[in-house]
Amino acid sequence: MRNKVIILISILFISLAVTYMPFESSAAPTLLEEDFESGIPSNWSQVIYSGTGDWEGVYRSSNLPPNSDGYVAIADSDGNFGVKYDVGLFTPSIDMSGLTSVTLSVDKNFQANLEGDEASISIYSGGTGTSYFEEELWYSTVDDPAGGEHYTAAFDPSGYSDPSNVYIEFWYSTNEGTWVWYFIIDNVVVGKTVINQDPNADFDYAPTLPATGQEVSFDASSSSDPDGTIDLYEWDWNDDGTYDHTSTSTSALHTFTTAGTHTVTLRITDDEGASDTYSTDVVVNARPQAMYSFSPASPLAGQTITFNASPSSDSDGTIVLFEWDWDDDGTYDDTGALTTFYYVEAGLHDVTLRVTDDSGATDTFTDTISIRPQVSPLVSFIPLKNTMLSRANTLFAEMQGQLPEGVSDDVASLLDQITIHMGNATSTANMIYANSELMKAVELMEEILSLI
Repeated sequence: MRNKVIILISILFISLAVTYMPFESSAAPTLLEEDFESGIPSNWSQVIYSGTGDWEGVYRSSNLPPNSDGYVAIADSDGNFGVKYDVGLFTPSIDMSGLTSVTLSVDKNFQANLEGDEASISIYSGGTGTSYFEEELWYSTVDDPAGGEHYTAAFDPSGYSDPSNVYIEFWYSTNEGTWVWYFIIDNVVVGKTVINQDPNADFDYAPTLPATGQEVSFDASSSSDPDGTIDLYEWDWNDDGTYDHTSTSTSALHTFTTAGTHTVTLRITDDEGASDTYSTDVVVNARPQAMYSFSPASPLAGQTITFNASPSSDSDGTIVLFEWDWDDDGTYDDTGALTTFYYVEAGLHDVTLRVTDDSGATDTFTDTISIRPQVSPLVSFIPLKNTMLSRANTLFAEMQGQLPEGVSDDVASLLDQITIHMGNATSTANMIYANSELMKAVELMEEILSLI
């Protein structure tokens, strides 16, 4: 046997550990690849330690290792009867500088005989002599499984004496015999071992304090994968372990129907199947409930109506803003929990209250107010918005509600005078004069109320 056998025995335990080293590769960048389609390349070399047997690049149809198309490298003592083999086939130099994990894969078929031939796969650095030996990946004196095997190993070249100049040797020996069997190799691939790194799940959402029934936008674009791409985004909205929404998009929408704290979990999966999860609590605000009452229940045109929003409520906070839209145009004209308004024109008027709570959630309530027409000489009067006019309108509505169908001549005369004063008030730009006329109209209406 050649001199390196003693060295190989001394590292037996190390070599066993390397041979069975588990690894996870992902499209490893190739450092060397050879399928012997054109024989053994000229940049491969052989070292004959003793005897005359050597490696040959041939085509054969039998006893092939798995995945082989018949073009192989073989050390064949069976086909070269009477020849002694003790020969190593070396790859060309491979630069493994800076690498900490390299994979070797080879399809092989080693068959021993009773005379006890041997085979091994070893690593050298700096040269191909025995003094450059680094470690043994595989050694055997027994047959491979029938049909050979696909062999894979991982090793760390960073501790070698010269990682920039690494050789892999395929050694075959007939152990001083001259007829044993053979060692066949094919599809030699040496590559960097790429350990897939896990992705990192993360997401944001808006609004940060959503209300019940409000659509929430979730954005997972802050998730990342340091060595690949994220292929799948899965969302668990209610922390039950079931992912309710699956997508290849970074964005998702969800609406919570109940208030409180909801734990939302994102699971991402990268292009190599690795996954990561991220969870956060989303606090959902209960919407306030808008509601109002008004009086009188059946107001007249020009009559002041009191609107009261005290029936509104907020189960988990307080209402901080009350807004009123008097004419259903989407513009809120007034604020306050208690306010007043009157309508000049009779008919149906939609009044909307919008309430906002201390978390910014809103709710609206709309009711239809039926305004009865005024049956009086003042029906064509267009009120001005001032204090005296408000008093005049209130008294007129009260008076109108109490007037019988037929009135006395005295009351009719007073109504005529009211019409004159109200007309004077609305036809002048002099506010002092307008208020004076309104005061006279108010006094006359008070007189009518005392008479009826």
